[in-house]
Amino acid sequence: MYAEILLLRKLPKSIDFFDYQVPEKLKKQIKIGQVVNIPFRRQEVKGIVLNLKSKTTFKNIKKITEIVDKKELITENQLNLAKYTSKYYHVSLSTVIRQITPPLLKKPRKAKKIKTPFIKISSSKNSAHKHSAGFRLTIFLIDAPWRLQNCK
Repeated sequence: MYAEILLLRKLPKSIDFFDYQVPEKLKKQIKIGQVVNIPFRRQEVKGIVLNLKSKTTFKNIKKITEIVDKKELITENQLNLAKYTSKYYHVSLSTVIRQITPPLLKKPRKAKKIKTPFIKISSSKNSAHKHSAGFRLTIFLIDAPWRLQNCK
C-alpha cells in the first residue's frame, strides 16, 4: 500500500505530493487526513496523508516513519475545499494546507530572551541607603535564572 503525502513546507505549485510506502504495521491504522512523519532529504518532516492507493509508478520509495496522531487533522471536506482553493487562486496545495493547520505543526520559532523585572522593596532601617520615602527600591533584571544584574 502507498500513500500520497503532502509536506507541510513551502513547495512549488507543480509539486503537490510525494508517494511513500505504508509499512505493514501501519496499514490498519493509517487514514486520509492524518499527520505522519516521513524522511525527506536528510531530515524527518511532517506531512498529511492525501490519498491511499495500491500501486505507484515510482521505484525506490521511502517508508512512512510513524503516525503522529491517530485522529485526522483535516477532514475530507476540508481537503476538497483546500484543493479547490489551490486551483482557484493558483497557489500550491501545501500553501493552502499550511494556512489552515494549527501552529503546532508549523516550524517552531526560537525562543527570545526577555529580561523580566524583579522588584525588591525593603524598609529604610534594613537598608544601607536612606531615601526620603523611607523605602529602598531595588530592581533586578533577570536575564537567566542563574544570573542576576543589580540595577539601582
